[in-house]
Parts: sequence; C-alpha cells; structure tokens
Amino acid sequence: MTLDELKEKLDSIAQMDAIGLNVYFLLKVNDENILKRANIIEDVKGDLIKSYKKTLGEIASNEELALINLSAADDRQNAIYLYDLENKPAVFDFFDSIPNDQNQEQPDYFSFDDDNLSDLEGYFIFIGDYENNILLYRKQMPINLFKQGKIYLIKGHDTQFENINKEFLR
Repeated sequence: MTLDELKEKLDSIAQMDAIGLNVYFLLKVNDENILKRANIIEDVKGDLIKSYKKTLGEIASNEELALINLSAADDRQNAIYLYDLENKPAVFDFFDSIPNDQNQEQPDYFSFDDDNLSDLEGYFIFIGDYENNILLYRKQMPINLFKQGKIYLIKGHDTQFENINKEFLR
C-alpha cells in the first residue's frame, strides 16, 4: 500500500456518516492469549468514533507524513511504519481472528466477574463498516491501567474531588 492509498483509506473512513466501532481485548491468561469483545456503552462508543474519525482525518491531511519501512526507522515524528521484518510478532495472528463480516461469530464479551484488566496485553479497534474499515492494534502499557487500592482523584463537585475506587483504562 502506498502512502497516498493509505491516506485515501483513512480519509474515506473519517468522512463516513454511518460508522461502527468494536473494541477487542487481547488477554494473556496462564500464558494463553484470549480474545474478548469489549461491551461499550453506545454514548461512549459515539465519543470514541468521533475521536478516531478526527484523528484519522488529521493523519490523512498531514502533508509531512511519510511511510517508511520499520527496518529503516529513523527519528521522524510524522511517519507511519510499514512492518517489513521477516519474523512477525504473534499478535499479528490475531488480526485474522477479528470478525470483518457481519456473519462471522463474535468473541465472548469481556466480563468483570470472569476476566481481569491486569491480564490485558493490548486491544484491537475495528472502525468503519464491513466494506470499508481499518483494524488498529495498541499494546496495553502498564501506565494506562489504573488499579484498585490506590487513590485517584477526579472532579466530583464544583470545588471538591472524589476518589475513584475501581480499575479503569486510560
């Protein structure tokens, strides 16, 4: 895929009116990778879609953006890296496990009763529709998981902070 083709693809998704978003968690439990679907409230999903569409549009319109091979990586800030190495990480195998057709069976939902956010290895974001879409992967970094038992403050009232007493992702 050329840079122009990539930009065209990103822009076409950013311009879509009817667009969907699914998030899939990649969990590592007892040295086994498991894919679970995130059940996201529709209002929150709408906010995520807006945010991703804005970002995709900004990437597509970035005149300084370069597409370079990962093996030739340098310190450019406006670059998308094309994975060109022989050995691919095992996480790449999960790209084929994400349903890209409405008739494919979906993975089970992530359950706070049965699953743990501390097992989260990364997540896949499927955005678009079944004919025009992209699939993104993001490695979960420990700094993006805020665990129970620690004190985190959020704005609760006009002048006071409240404590968050649940795990959450940033």
